[in-house]
Amino acid sequence: MIYFDNASTALPHPVLADRLMTTIHQGFANPSSRHSIGIALSHQLEQVREQVADLVRVKPAEVILTSGGTEANNLVLRGALKPGDHLITSAIEHASIHQTIHHLPGVEVSEIRDISLEGVLAAIRPNTKLVSIMLVNNETGQIFTLDGLYQALKERGIRLHRDAVQAFGKLPLMGDYDFLSLSGHKLGALKGTGALIARGALEPMMSGGDQERGLRPGTENVPGILSLGLVLEAEANNMSDRWDHVSQLNEALRQRLAASCVILSEASASPYILALAVPGVPSEVVHNAMSARQMYFSVGSACSARSKHHSHVISWLSDDPLIRAGAIRLSLSWQNTLDEVLAFAEGFTETIDYLRKVLG
Repeated sequence: MIYFDNASTALPHPVLADRLMTTIHQGFANPSSRHSIGIALSHQLEQVREQVADLVRVKPAEVILTSGGTEANNLVLRGALKPGDHLITSAIEHASIHQTIHHLPGVEVSEIRDISLEGVLAAIRPNTKLVSIMLVNNETGQIFTLDGLYQALKERGIRLHRDAVQAFGKLPLMGDYDFLSLSGHKLGALKGTGALIARGALEPMMSGGDQERGLRPGTENVPGILSLGLVLEAEANNMSDRWDHVSQLNEALRQRLAASCVILSEASASPYILALAVPGVPSEVVHNAMSARQMYFSVGSACSARSKHHSHVISWLSDDPLIRAGAIRLSLSWQNTLDEVLAFAEGFTETIDYLRKVLG
């Protein structure tokens, strides 16, 4: 098996096989219980909160533990805006933003296509209250640093939200935001684990408990949170080395696939994501043929994979219907190897050559 779908969910981190079950059995209690084992477990969760805070350069009290990026994004959009407010976002956000903006009663929304400092500032209105722009695009890997945006918005009394799901643990995060969405399973932690950095007030979506500043009531996902802690501990000093290794894999793929497809991801994009297109061969056909070889990747974003429409991100990137119909995404992990890249490139090239002959 060759697995290049890590932006959907990463390969499990090896530390989980070594330590997770012992950790779970020792930490089975409810962390809200006031007996000794509940209190001890609560302290463990706070240690994970501190790990997240250290990595993204905020205070532990600003870390809200969630089920992942989708919930974090919803908490911000639904909790920071009220009828009459104006939201600026981009045309290429993750589905949890792209779809949620249509379910904010009375909120005015601008989806900008010029995703730059100038493009954002040009869209500001007197009633603009929030800007939500992703940091790394989940389909192309394009990085939007937007230097100076946080300060420019702060001077205008506008809050900034960044979806950093594809950047967390891979890129240094500098603290230049009001809200930040994170996910654990993109790093190899258990699914259903993530965080929202909330440096300002939000209205809760639910009620029923005081956990997570009242923004996420209910018993915490202890196994997931502890798994995130184990992964962050194991990866504490590896970010730069992981980036270099994945960059080498990405470059090897670019070199070996360029003759058989169109590379859509810019050279400056995150090396963890490589978007391609095979004009004239539908992406689903390529996907199914490669799956038969036990070589796995995505057609667009996993969260939108069931949609019958072309990706809104690829549509933003290209007007060519053949590019849109033939777009796929390879996403890498530090656990992938050069041997896997070489085998995948050979299998991919053979498959595309065969499909082009069959499809005429």
